[in-house]
Amino acid sequence: VNLEKEIDRLYGAPPTDFVPKRKALAKRLRGEGERAAAMRVEDLRKPTAAAAIVNQLARGERMNVRALLTAGERLREAQAKLLGGGSADAVRKAAEDERKAIAALLSAARRDGAGEPVLRRVEQTLRAAAIDDDARDLLKQGRLTHDLQPVGFGFSAEQGRSRKRSTK
Repeated sequence: VNLEKEIDRLYGAPPTDFVPKRKALAKRLRGEGERAAAMRVEDLRKPTAAAAIVNQLARGERMNVRALLTAGERLREAQAKLLGGGSADAVRKAAEDERKAIAALLSAARRDGAGEPVLRRVEQTLRAAAIDDDARDLLKQGRLTHDLQPVGFGFSAEQGRSRKRSTK
């Protein structure tokens, strides 16, 4: 059994199917003598409605997700340069590209029937994933389990400390 592929399929399923599919997979793994794998599967969290939509977007809208992640990385870099005295033009351009990618992804989610309250949480999650390294990885994998909140410029505490040290 390729457990990672099975987990990907599980997070790619509609949210209403997650729990029954998780139970069935764990039962099958136990039956095959894969107790540790079955326990890992049983511990997997069901995604929130917004996280499930983002997981679907990661699978069905790969180009737009890639555009979002690229724009998010450029935005983070441009913001870092701006703090060092750089131009705001790069920040504006990257922010506009991020907005366009998010709009395209929200449009796809709307076509799939997501309501406005969930779409707002999807948008927040996409914004957070665009600038946070851990969230970016979860978005790429399509394995989010909860809604995310954008925080600051997306710098980690370690990045902030290294910036301070380099300016002394």
